[in-house]
Amino acid sequence: MSTSKQKNTTKQQRASNSKIPNHFPSKRNLPQQPPLYSNIFFYVFLILGLYVLVGAYNEVQANKDTRPINEVIKLINEEKVQNVTVADNSVEVLLRDGTSFESQKEAGVSFDEIIYNNNVEVSKIAGEFKVEERLEFLDILSPLLAFGLPILLIFFIFRQMRGAGSDIMSFGRS
Repeated sequence: MSTSKQKNTTKQQRASNSKIPNHFPSKRNLPQQPPLYSNIFFYVFLILGLYVLVGAYNEVQANKDTRPINEVIKLINEEKVQNVTVADNSVEVLLRDGTSFESQKEAGVSFDEIIYNNNVEVSKIAGEFKVEERLEFLDILSPLLAFGLPILLIFFIFRQMRGAGSDIMSFGRS
């Protein structure tokens, strides 16, 4: 019997609560919001964020210790160099005491030619002498942007025209 009384009291409470005006709209009446990725500002902020990240990455690389190439030759002659890594025009040098620095060579001349012209033997390098082909982030990004940005621009223009009342792609249906 107590359970039937509880059911009756909850029904009465619901009936009395229904007389209280509800100032909040029901979830059924709320307008549907478009997804975040359909807004142009989302993509603007995404590109801006990528630009900031790439800029921070380049700034970290720009703060490396740099020395002239003739100092690298002098250190190799003095047999103070542990490792040498050549990547494009950049020469990364690790000394035997653990310090490292970077040097820039001329674009048209290989590091082997520089060593040969200065009468330095590669055998004076205690560790490794490596030549690397590095793929930079901008080497990947620039072709993608060259093709991707015009396609995205056309895509957004077509979406905006479709939202204006008529679908731009339906011109052949009439």
